[in-house]
Amino acid sequence: MAWWLLWDGRAWFGVKEFWVAATLKSQFGLDIAKQIAQHISAVWGEFDARAFCAEVAQGYEELALMPRARRVAKVLAHYLPAAYPKALAIVLASIQVAKPEAKAQGMAGFFYLPHTCFCCTTWFSAFCRVDAGAIYFDAVFQRRI
Repeated sequence: MAWWLLWDGRAWFGVKEFWVAATLKSQFGLDIAKQIAQHISAVWGEFDARAFCAEVAQGYEELALMPRARRVAKVLAHYLPAAYPKALAIVLASIQVAKPEAKAQGMAGFFYLPHTCFCCTTWFSAFCRVDAGAIYFDAVFQRRI
């Protein structure tokens, strides 16, 4: 396996590394957000799939792979209930109705990346607060562990 170094005017990069990243990004298109919207709608009828997809699409093409996943998660949090336990139950239930094509594409790990981002970032904001660089856990969460 050969790596070729190329200069793009700003920095050196490996051709294989660039090609793989571009390929993954192209496979994580807006169709992923549409599939997630379908899964959420299947378990929670109040979900506005059309508005969700429209909001995800704004500026989506310019984003790299991880920012795309975080964008879907952030918009998802906006369209789900504000109460974290209820929102989490919906997201987890939607995983159960996920269609086999996500696994067939070999992209299953990446398909569930927005789910993971949602769980982590929403959990953090629901149970933690940051004050002067220190992280404090909500007293309710402390009682649960």
